[in-house]
Amino acid sequence: MAATSARILVSCLDEEDVLVEEGVQEFSIRTPSGSWRQQLPSMRKLAVASLALAGVALCSGAVGAANGRRSGAAAADVAAVQEKEGVDDMYGTLGDGLDTDHEAKVIMDENESKRLTAKFANMSDEELMPQNDMHDGNMCPDNEEMHAGLCYEKCKELTDGVFPIRASPFSCCRAEPCDFFNSKFSNPRKSCEGLDVGKQRGRKICPHTVGDCLRNEELAFGICYKRCGLLTDWKFPFRASASMCCKYNTSLGCASPGATITNPADLSVGGAIPEMPWTELPHEPILQFAESLTTNITEQPH
Repeated sequence: MAATSARILVSCLDEEDVLVEEGVQEFSIRTPSGSWRQQLPSMRKLAVASLALAGVALCSGAVGAANGRRSGAAAADVAAVQEKEGVDDMYGTLGDGLDTDHEAKVIMDENESKRLTAKFANMSDEELMPQNDMHDGNMCPDNEEMHAGLCYEKCKELTDGVFPIRASPFSCCRAEPCDFFNSKFSNPRKSCEGLDVGKQRGRKICPHTVGDCLRNEELAFGICYKRCGLLTDWKFPFRASASMCCKYNTSLGCASPGATITNPADLSVGGAIPEMPWTELPHEPILQFAESLTTNITEQPH
């Protein structure tokens, strides 16, 4: 048991602080009693057990600090998105496993959650429609570009302006004609990663069909759903599936007990504005939200 405890302690320490089990057992222990040699085995066990308990406490503190840093980083990221967008367009989806090491959980106090819910509830139909340039020839949201019928995050943004031209889902180039020597590539075996990504409200998502969602919706798995935050009072703000919302933005976190809520009837819904009653149900991105067309916006897309 003592050896096991010592190994637990070793596994919790950094490489620079590793305590070797054999070193613990070489402690010289003296007592007033003349039979200290007989007591040495039990005292060794006591020493190792004490060190193991200290190690457990050290690990607990380290885990708590790490969780605090992760939550703090998540809140900072959300604040940055909010400041950049100029609106409360925050919280997203798991995006088919995107950002699994990012934004573990965001904690929102009750007053803030009520304020945010009320803000969206009081928006008019016009305010709920996304604000894109409707006459730029781009059928994707303004922060994305179209390639082969799908919307991707702009190569210019993904490469800091060095490779601004998209040549394929997995490559961007400096200038046309694009070739191997003037291009940047990401792994074509990894979908929804590297250059093969879209972007919604500051978050990376999988590439999607042309169009955009309502502002009270989120784009998940290629479909527009009403935001999980609005449906759960921001207690489960990340969408994990069509009928599931999660406290965490990681696949692993959503597997933990109590991390998700599932309700197909209440969660698998659209943003629903009266002008377009068919948006009560989940739907594909709406092309007319990204580019001006001659068709009537109240017509349900086919």
